[in-house]
Amino acid sequence: MRSKLLKPLYKKVVDGLPGLGTPAEAAARFAKDEGSMEVYADRLIAFYTSLGGATGFVSGLPGFLLLPITLPANLVGVALVQLHMSAALAVMGGRDLGAPATQDQVIDCLLEKIGDAGRNDEEEEVVSRTATKLAEKAVRFAVEKSARLAMRATRSVALRKVGARRLPLLGGVLGAGSDAYVTAHVGRCAKAKFL
Repeated sequence: MRSKLLKPLYKKVVDGLPGLGTPAEAAARFAKDEGSMEVYADRLIAFYTSLGGATGFVSGLPGFLLLPITLPANLVGVALVQLHMSAALAVMGGRDLGAPATQDQVIDCLLEKIGDAGRNDEEEEVVSRTATKLAEKAVRFAVEKSARLAMRATRSVALRKVGARRLPLLGGVLGAGSDAYVTAHVGRCAKAKFL
């Protein structure tokens, strides 16, 4: 079910992303020096891990206040980075990105980061419903927290100067760390699968 949502993103990745180009161009950039395929893959994964972390930092920087807006943008942005990295590793492994099997394997690398490997359709539906409920609760919590923070900030000059600045920065740091960690995990999965 979630793989259907990622297929349009995969097509955008194969056509090329601004600043990154196509996955084939990215693979060529990292494989131009002397070295083994493993060294090339590790360099590529390190680059995309830092890019995923930067995406998480920028998206998390506003903190709870803008979470309902930044969270979807972060999910799409990091998914694009991870799909591009996995597709570039597939190119390094000699795979054809237009083949449906390669598309499925690239998307599987992204989905395996949350432990989806080996689930049947019934389990997938339960996981999907649970994830949806958790996401709704997280957004509700973020909106309530944002409203409380906004009320406190208007009441207290000290909170406005100290607290309102700390939470957004903390959100950026947490977003960077978690997105970098997950991107590195996706990279290791793709490296094992394609190389």
